[in-house]
Amino acid sequence: MKPWSRRVELAAGKPTPAGARYFGPVQLFIICGLLLAMAVAISTGFILSNLRSRALADSEREVGNIALVLAEHADRAFQALDLVETSLIERMQALGIASSDEYERQMSGLDVQLTLKEKIASLPQIDAVILINSDGKVINFSRSWPAPPISVADREHFKAFQSDPQLTSYLSKPERNRVTGTWTIYLARKLTAPKASSWVWARLHAPRAHRPS
Repeated sequence: MKPWSRRVELAAGKPTPAGARYFGPVQLFIICGLLLAMAVAISTGFILSNLRSRALADSEREVGNIALVLAEHADRAFQALDLVETSLIERMQALGIASSDEYERQMSGLDVQLTLKEKIASLPQIDAVILINSDGKVINFSRSWPAPPISVADREHFKAFQSDPQLTSYLSKPERNRVTGTWTIYLARKLTAPKASSWVWARLHAPRAHRPS
């Protein structure tokens, strides 16, 4: 024991227990500093944890809002698309189309192409409307006339109609456009005539939330 510590105890009239340990001012200062640093570190960790939790909650809420907006946007687009296709099918039925030959002859002209183009002019979500015959051949195309020599017989949506005669409409998964490389969704509607079946397809720009990562 240091002499000065012993003297202080004696002056106070308190005996020094055997084996007791005493800390000087410097040691006490270091211990207090360490305790303060620990308290600051714990408080900082707690604050950062709270800030991170709030940031994650805000991010999840923002993502949820974006997803909701995109879903509503897509739903409106599909409703508009359905109206376009329904009106085209009603026109075909009014023309009394009863076979694949009649369908191709009456629906492959420039006047029909202009009608297709006009119907989607105010719908920027719709990339194109396409008329398909029973063999999968494109007979009219809203983007250009005459229609390009394209067959969609190998496409998933065409095969779905071929494998299920009762199927009247089909919504495809997002897929890349073979020409532009952009993500698109196809909504197909079936037109059934007494001697043949044909289809109205609409190609829709896929919302970002529906695109594969």
